[in-house]
Amino acid sequence: VKAKQSADFNPFTQADSYSAVLYNNTNGLPASQANTILQTSDGFIWIGSYAGLVRYDGNTFEKTDSDVGISGVQCLLEDKLNRLWIGTNDNGVAIMEKGEFSFLNESNGLTSTNVSAMTADSDGLIYLGTKQGVFTVQTDRKVRKISDKRITGISVDELRAGKDGLIYGLSESGDIFTLKKNSVEHFISSESSPVKGTVSIIPDPEHEGEIYAGTYSNTLYHGKIGDKLDDLTETDISPLQSARYLDCIDGKIWICSVDSTGVLDETGVHILENLPMYDSPGQITRDYEGNYWFASSRQGVMKLVPNLFTDLFSRYGIDDFVVNTTCLYDGKMFIGTNSGIIILNSDGSEAKYPVKQDTGKTKDLKDILGSTRIRSITKDSHGRLWICNWGGMGLVCCDGGKLYRYDKLPSDSIRNICETDDGSIAVCSKGGLSIIKDGKVQKTFNKENGLDFPENLTVCKGENGDLLLGTDGGGLCVINGSNIRNIGKADGLSSGVVMKIIPDRTRSIYWLVTGNSIAYMTEDGKVTTVTSFPYYNNFDLFQNSKDEMWILNSDGIHIVSTEEMLANNVQHSIHYGIANGLPCTATANSYSELTDEGMLYIAGNTGVTKVNIENSVHFRNIIKGAVPYITADGKKIFPDANGNFSVPCNVKTLTIFGYVFNYSLVSPQVSYCLEGFSDGYTTVNREALSPIDYTNLPGGDYRFVMKMIDPSLKADKTLTINIYKEKAYYEKPSFYIIIGLLVLMTVFISVKLIINFKMK
Repeated sequence: VKAKQSADFNPFTQADSYSAVLYNNTNGLPASQANTILQTSDGFIWIGSYAGLVRYDGNTFEKTDSDVGISGVQCLLEDKLNRLWIGTNDNGVAIMEKGEFSFLNESNGLTSTNVSAMTADSDGLIYLGTKQGVFTVQTDRKVRKISDKRITGISVDELRAGKDGLIYGLSESGDIFTLKKNSVEHFISSESSPVKGTVSIIPDPEHEGEIYAGTYSNTLYHGKIGDKLDDLTETDISPLQSARYLDCIDGKIWICSVDSTGVLDETGVHILENLPMYDSPGQITRDYEGNYWFASSRQGVMKLVPNLFTDLFSRYGIDDFVVNTTCLYDGKMFIGTNSGIIILNSDGSEAKYPVKQDTGKTKDLKDILGSTRIRSITKDSHGRLWICNWGGMGLVCCDGGKLYRYDKLPSDSIRNICETDDGSIAVCSKGGLSIIKDGKVQKTFNKENGLDFPENLTVCKGENGDLLLGTDGGGLCVINGSNIRNIGKADGLSSGVVMKIIPDRTRSIYWLVTGNSIAYMTEDGKVTTVTSFPYYNNFDLFQNSKDEMWILNSDGIHIVSTEEMLANNVQHSIHYGIANGLPCTATANSYSELTDEGMLYIAGNTGVTKVNIENSVHFRNIIKGAVPYITADGKKIFPDANGNFSVPCNVKTLTIFGYVFNYSLVSPQVSYCLEGFSDGYTTVNREALSPIDYTNLPGGDYRFVMKMIDPSLKADKTLTINIYKEKAYYEKPSFYIIIGLLVLMTVFISVKLIINFKMK
């Protein structure tokens, strides 16, 4: 399975393919406010707020201890040495290196400790924007103020590094300037600027010396910066109002306004709709998996992550309810529920479907069916629509604008129908199985003629004229002509309940969804239960052209290889649940529409979910992990320049802090082992990965190996950490040599004393 590159993810062109997750103080984030957000090269997401500094690994939010002295975080920066710079509103800049914090403030020459913006040039020179101008910090941490009188006392809002080596700045009052090293290259005051009310800037990534400038209005400006702004052009960004923050990602200009987010590309302005973050979206960053992150000073942090699933009810504004069946027919979607039918146009609006009744009157299909419970809706090869009702209406057929009702059936509680080779319709009902041909019921199988199972669940066409009937407790019935053959537990079924029978796409076998397992049956009736499949309460399954199975169950969806299922050796299973972007789980005994293009419309317990089963790979192409530190009896130890750890000999408990940075909707598995001490690997889901304790390690060399297995890629990445624990004096060879010599000396002296005693 090939991974789809994360850079392909565009939430504006893939409006149905992402989920928006909002983090605030109700789901882990310590505060519902964020000023800045950044992912560092090791994989952590860092969030700065007035409540302090927060670290996130995709699983747990961890706030920096308050006694460190970091609060009121306004901006973040990672330098070339992988140090994290934290700009605060009252304590200057904190620099984090290997878990230790140091500060630059008044004592270092900062005349203002309110740091609102930071950036760095290609040589590693750090620029600090403060309430009293701009300062630079060299690699030796020497602070220098840029003394140009034009910017000496201004309050700096933004500093951005351009590809041309210039640093672009914006003051609180709207002054625009550029810097190079410790001098001002250009300065355009707010009074002389043709752009009034500038609130954000960004250097043009395509053209050196040119900038975009956002204002309080709905106009975005672009121009060349010099002694003045030349070649100025204007772009209407309506309905966005006030471009408070600008960023450039993949050649597109992202715009955060007061209450919404949009992007400007060659086709115009596009707005992200229906986001949970609608108040003061601000700084944007993108993580290594391609997900987008937004900080809001009012609502916390939002993540946009690729999602295979689309919640059609949410998209079309339909209230949640249980759906039993979906069917695409005549350009419309027919949705069967416990209380009637819903018919939607392609745009989600409610559709009318008038049909002529036996009385000659024309009436809308929805009104005819009323509140009857609909179990399945199926279209046949002749263009007819069959609606199976549970009680009341029984079986209904729509053909050429006319409505036909079949009442000479064992009961009016109908499960489903299937079309046979000769065009007949086999009807599975509560009381038996009926055959309809040429508009009439030709034959019925029930208790009177050998079908001794009053509760039937599904019917499917078999080979050589067979009909396969799944029953509720009686196993599987194979019907051919007047012959009825039963297949039950004695023939390999693990359950007498057979809910679904699905022909394999390419093989002459049938897949059986039973009450407690998945099984398959060959043409000769031999049944094999797949005991290695990891879930038992299953409802339905669908195969794609890659020979993968999408198995719908009460836990969500499992995607497995058909070959692994046949071999009863399921090694890789992708799971999607509610926590992984699935809007709802499938309804038991439901029927879902699958198009020839692979689009599946899942009949769910709260609505309809759309997904293309041909796109089974999540939008990821790498897995990242790290062991940033270990602890020895509770004391942190950081790696040396080569990434190795050294542990003192007297340590009793060694704790390894391993992290797997996962911000998408598919969770990898993690296997770890301390080679030289452990006998084998321990495997856990990434969410269950926690600090790992090892006690009473002998001195010596060890290798901590962590394998990150991403089932969506069927691949893994291995991280290896070398750990050396110093040997105690009693573990060193010299100790045993000394002990040996002492023993020999003791023996020698003892023998000599004995000999002397005896001689005496």
